[in-house]
Amino acid sequence: MTIIETLVAIAIVGILFAIAVPQLRSPEARVAASAAHSFQQQMRFEAIKLNRPVVVSANRAGTGLEGVSLTNSSHLDCAAAGSPVGSLDFTEYGRVTLESHDGPFIWLPNGEPRSCSGLPLGVPLDLHLTDGRREHAVSVSPAGAVTVR
Repeated sequence: MTIIETLVAIAIVGILFAIAVPQLRSPEARVAASAAHSFQQQMRFEAIKLNRPVVVSANRAGTGLEGVSLTNSSHLDCAAAGSPVGSLDFTEYGRVTLESHDGPFIWLPNGEPRSCSGLPLGVPLDLHLTDGRREHAVSVSPAGAVTVR
């Protein structure tokens, strides 16, 4: 084997390695969806821990989620003022954008999700995230299960 053949083989391996490395990274949308899943679960546990309803909604800029603890648990209102208990910013995950969100909802102190009117959810609520190439959804079922699809 000559030195030229060895250099060609090393160059080919280097090119293949350069192509493969970006593919080994986790897609930003999947990582952001996992963070949104964790955030939803955290807000559920905050409602249980504080024994107060917690409203989960998109932030005003539409770039993340925020959780607010309601001060009055007898009247469920998503627009009511309360104490912030957490936030998640999707701009930390690169090119990830919030494609759609089925709207705000409330975690009750017993761990059940409710609509802003206080009624039980009729259908799962979805949060869609994309990084331009892939899309992932975080879903909250009427029974309170949070899943990533």
